[in-house]
Amino acid sequence: MDLMRLKKIYDKMQDDESKSIFSQRLLYSISNNYDYIIEMVKQTEMGKMLYQKMSCENKRYVLFGCGIRGKNIYKTFNKTNWFCCTDNKVRGMEGTDLLFMDIKDIADDCENMIFVIAIRYYHEEVKKQLISLGIKEEQILDIEDIMEILRNKQYFDLPQLRINKKEFFVDGGCYDAQTTFNFAKWCDYNYYKILALEPDELSYKKCRSILLDKLQNVNCINAGLWSADGEISFNAEGSEASRIIEDGEGKCTVKKLDNIVCKETEGVTFIKMDIEGAELEALIGAKQTIKKYHPKLAISIYHKQEDIIELPSYILDIDDSYNFYLRHYSLSDNDTVLYAL
Repeated sequence: MDLMRLKKIYDKMQDDESKSIFSQRLLYSISNNYDYIIEMVKQTEMGKMLYQKMSCENKRYVLFGCGIRGKNIYKTFNKTNWFCCTDNKVRGMEGTDLLFMDIKDIADDCENMIFVIAIRYYHEEVKKQLISLGIKEEQILDIEDIMEILRNKQYFDLPQLRINKKEFFVDGGCYDAQTTFNFAKWCDYNYYKILALEPDELSYKKCRSILLDKLQNVNCINAGLWSADGEISFNAEGSEASRIIEDGEGKCTVKKLDNIVCKETEGVTFIKMDIEGAELEALIGAKQTIKKYHPKLAISIYHKQEDIIELPSYILDIDDSYNFYLRHYSLSDNDTVLYAL
């Protein structure tokens, strides 16, 4: 490992929170020890709050949701006094020794229980289900309520972000258009242009329909960002699971950002990338844009273990004047964002 390069990145971190996140993610990348992620989550505002709510010694906790989110919550909050797990669709949490019980059996004796709903979709229906079984609302902790707050804060909550008079925003991986709308709200709709790119055709069609109906000066492109124009193997799921892969049967169009914006009369001011591990290739394809206009960058830095080093290092290779901030927006190892300003 290049210690000089690590020191240079660390020294570019502009506050203690950024330095702490960098250290925890770096150690996690080296060791694959999830305890470092747990410590990182504990240090976030939402993480602290949730740890307090899930650390009552006189309470027993029931995890409602045996899918990916349920597994992440169980893994991150591993010191919680878990009593059991439950779900309407599956009969247990694979890969854990957590006891599974039917919700109706649990509800018969639940006075000292807290029900943690770890489901993204249908969480409101689950909440109504629990209340209908006689469980009090104050006994219910809905993780989606917290995740929605985090999603709305992501990419735009850093106080050091400054709004330009003519914002030109590039949304790399617009998925469901939420980030694009959050950008428009952040700058009070005073922007020159939005360029929204999404390689998954199904997600692209949804985004395009929503964005063109509700926002002006938006250019939607059914392509991913990459280091060159062309086609590449792609796993299209119509969801957050869509990603560029090696030797896949599907294909998607990819474009080099420098080629897309080279004829624009205004320079790009803000680039966001959450593109499932393609961030380095996309930054290579945006090299001239970054060098010429020094845009604000908000780059996902968690998809690959090496990203915590490779992404900030490459940005500094392009423009050594950038300074860094790191923020974390989830209750697991997802959604760590590198801000380069």
